[in-house]
Amino acid sequence: MLVQPLSRTHTFESLPDDVMAVCRATATAVRVKRGHILITRGDPAHSLFVILTGYARISSVSPSGHEVVAAFAGPGDVIGHRAAMTTPGSYLVTAVAVGPMELASWSRAAALQLRARFPAVHASLDARVVNNADTMLDRLHTLSEGKVAQRLAQVLVELADRHGSREGDSVTLPVPLTRQDLAALTGTTIYTASRIVSDWVDADILESHRARVNVKRLTRLMQLAAA
Repeated sequence: MLVQPLSRTHTFESLPDDVMAVCRATATAVRVKRGHILITRGDPAHSLFVILTGYARISSVSPSGHEVVAAFAGPGDVIGHRAAMTTPGSYLVTAVAVGPMELASWSRAAALQLRARFPAVHASLDARVVNNADTMLDRLHTLSEGKVAQRLAQVLVELADRHGSREGDSVTLPVPLTRQDLAALTGTTIYTASRIVSDWVDADILESHRARVNVKRLTRLMQLAAA
């Protein structure tokens, strides 16, 4: 049984208390360190995860080794949806911890039992699949449309909206973001991503230190994203 409570954000916000109690009682607590691979694209889907704390990089890696970063998942997000699908299959993405994480985990058998027993769980998981599909489609547009600066602004606005803590016109981003991450999210080079970030730091739009990027002027960043 979990010590850390399941969050009501995202996945569990609509579940009744009694259903939440069963989900909590049947979950296994998982703690991982930075760099741990939670799931790998192409592997049999055997476990479903809900993030309690921390963040994971969600990506797809081609046979030649080229990585496209699709998103970052954080507290309340689901990883490994395929394990809860009635038809057996493989994971569609790779998820790697970008820092220490705590997760709730269910085996495929347990996830299928919860899905079959509780319509609310079924509906919630399906809603998250649709939401993730929307995110993937948005990423395709980000990778293929507009100049690099506009694409990078769109990515940072999206991350601020999904994971940030806003105060006035500034947003603190808890997600560790390397220049390689920003390049992979926008389909550009590390050099170009670093140059643009440096320009925005000089313009007082962002602040950046090591693997952290925070937004100081969200309104201006949104203007750049819409340009």
